[in-house]
Amino acid sequence: MSARQPVDPRADPDVPAGMSIALLQELHLLTRDGQLNADARRKLKQVRHLVGLLRPALDDALARHAAPTIVDCGAGKSALGALLYELVLAPAGRGALYAVESRPELARGAAERAARYGQERFHALAGLIADAELPARPQVVTALHACDTATDDAL
Repeated sequence: MSARQPVDPRADPDVPAGMSIALLQELHLLTRDGQLNADARRKLKQVRHLVGLLRPALDDALARHAAPTIVDCGAGKSALGALLYELVLAPAGRGALYAVESRPELARGAAERAARYGQERFHALAGLIADAELPARPQVVTALHACDTATDDAL
């Protein structure tokens, strides 16, 4: 019996082209060994699907504003925010993303991860959505799996 050879995740159609494998692993969107198990594939597909749904609004915000503001409400570990940043804002070279999370330890972790991956325009804010201090009116507001009242608060 031969051991199954690991598949290069960059060759998998569910892994966004150009994404950092290490970042996807840290977000638990790939396994520790860089593979897609069933749970990781489901999570990654879900986040990518929402990015796809948001794409027209994001493209519109980039077309209309020199530095659009995107807010991810109830961000949790900020998987959505990290992908939005990497797939949309980083290639555009402008705009800022604010991940609002009520749990300080998750906001702190997202801020530290953003710093490690050079996401200078990714800002993690700890606190309630209603209390978030943003530098400008947001052009796009989103929430993925926002818990408790976070979806209502985002709206």
